[in-house]
Amino acid sequence: MGFAPRADVLFENAETNRRVWIEFEISRADPVANHMKFAVGHFFAPQLPGDSFVSMISDHVAVGRMNLGASAVMLMRRLGMQAFQIPLFPSMVGSLVKELNHLPQPELIDRKLNVEPEIERALSIGEPVYADRSHRIFCVSNAFEVSLNVMEWNRSVASSDGAHLWGKRTVTFFVYDPRSQRFAPSKFCAFIPVSGMAESVDSDLNDQTLGMTMPYYCAIDANEPRFDGGVARRHFLNRLGYRLLQLGESPGLSTRFEGWLATQKDCIRIHPRRAHILIPPHLKLPA
Repeated sequence: MGFAPRADVLFENAETNRRVWIEFEISRADPVANHMKFAVGHFFAPQLPGDSFVSMISDHVAVGRMNLGASAVMLMRRLGMQAFQIPLFPSMVGSLVKELNHLPQPELIDRKLNVEPEIERALSIGEPVYADRSHRIFCVSNAFEVSLNVMEWNRSVASSDGAHLWGKRTVTFFVYDPRSQRFAPSKFCAFIPVSGMAESVDSDLNDQTLGMTMPYYCAIDANEPRFDGGVARRHFLNRLGYRLLQLGESPGLSTRFEGWLATQKDCIRIHPRRAHILIPPHLKLPA
């Protein structure tokens, strides 16, 4: 057919027969090309159970194209694939990643890059935190999925049903979404349910939420110890490269948070330790 879904790196666990196919996207004009190559390949040779496709994308890729790639991952999941898009060296500016990509191999080795965390993130993102009969719960793999969860939490608590399910909870850690300029409890935003089955292409997309939902979150929050706020916070910091700020460290962000919090006084109380806010890497803070 003239194409084949070949990966930049393939990890295989001989004991479990689990494979992780990794593609690096440094500064592609079309970072979705590899996603689609694997998705089309899935039609002819379905992804084996336990296998994962992982796109590791540099900050040098334009935000719109990065989000398009993250959306393509969701499409792959609808086809029944286990697919993820995670940041590549999340604490490193994209221009430096691009520079490293063009170095001769001896010079690259001399840089002594700490690649172990990158390998750990690529391998661990495909491990579900929780599973039931209908879904597997994974940690979110990128800022686009975080943004969907932030917007869903705010949309849901604005409804009577969602507000009733949530009630009023004490929260310490929040995540900030610069696209919507909204906040939400970080634990809600750290996880995403993925259907355990391929979905029909003619199913009604209007009835589906792409990220976490309030009913599903509340159903498992009190009953599953692995669904943990500490796990959520460490995932944001160690695997997505988010930064943690105490309220007051950034006056502009604090003002924005206080304004948002005033609209959520019926469902949020701040922990006595004060609010802490997780923000995306490389975010320019509001003045």
